[in-house]
Amino acid sequence: MSKSIQVLHSAGKRYMPHGSSPTVGIGGHATVGGLGLHSRLLGTSLDVITSAEIVLADGTVVTTSKTQHPDIFWALRGAGASFGIVASFSFQTFPEPEEVVNFAFTVSSEDPAQLSNAFKSYHEITTDKSLDPRFSSVAIIGKGSVLISGVFFGAEADYKALDFEGRIPGITERNIVAGLSWMGHMNRTFDSISSIFPEQSYFYAKDTAIGYSSLPSNDSIDTVFEHLQSSDSGSKSWFVLVDLYGGTVNDVSSDATAFPHRDLAYFFALYARTESETSQTAHEFADKAVLIYQGGQPGKYLSYAGYTNLRIKGSAQRKYWGNNLARLEKIKTIFDPRDVFSTPQGVKPRGGKF
Repeated sequence: MSKSIQVLHSAGKRYMPHGSSPTVGIGGHATVGGLGLHSRLLGTSLDVITSAEIVLADGTVVTTSKTQHPDIFWALRGAGASFGIVASFSFQTFPEPEEVVNFAFTVSSEDPAQLSNAFKSYHEITTDKSLDPRFSSVAIIGKGSVLISGVFFGAEADYKALDFEGRIPGITERNIVAGLSWMGHMNRTFDSISSIFPEQSYFYAKDTAIGYSSLPSNDSIDTVFEHLQSSDSGSKSWFVLVDLYGGTVNDVSSDATAFPHRDLAYFFALYARTESETSQTAHEFADKAVLIYQGGQPGKYLSYAGYTNLRIKGSAQRKYWGNNLARLEKIKTIFDPRDVFSTPQGVKPRGGKF
């Protein structure tokens, strides 16, 4: 993403919604979702695709848009890897924000209850649908800490009017940097992400999409913190990413694109990192945490296709695309009946044996 962002900046100080990892490529990112700190304000990367040139399974090259090959264009935005090779994109872009506020707060404690109380306050604030869409945040739950960081796209006075910091109990460290330029904000973000994720590591990731209609109870939050802080993780280190969405992401209907997560409040994703291949203990630690958070009802929740997980029981495709799967399978059967663009958990043609 870092190269794409620099190109947009150089072309008249433009930007678009995207993620925060400097090493993720635009092709997979934009066709699976394209979520990031800008999504509450602008939507997802796939929401701002206006057209794409794509190589289909029979070798033909077509331009897709809402008026040209609309079925492929629909499928491309959420399940692109199953339908073709994208040669080029056209995106809607926006003027860069004039002023950005970065913030980071840490709550440190050996007491799971204190960490849980801080997170519950954060959760109450950030799942309020009236929250200013210029506000975006990520909570990182780790051993003995909750780190809350994010960005406000606007002036410091507007950020302070939210009184966000004052409503989180137990903060032990705080850092606010106001008046940043857009590129100053992105460079800080990339540096922060690079320090969290080493270039290479073994890890197991387990995620769940949390909708406004299926928010966890306070009891589930308390129980998951007790599990996280007290159980054997089977890993060198672990952390939970709670990526806040809502806002403009929710303004699009769930069947407008193949991306189904339009009731989305946030993703809850646990990463367990190990020195070598991940262990059964690490798998069970992560799986149990997510199951607790889901209130023991995993069937109610979808998962993000960007977090492919071979341990998903039943239909992974149903978890990734929900009610959009039937239309995806129909389009796949027409345009790629032999499953040329095949992945283990990708969209499959109807009646296929691939």
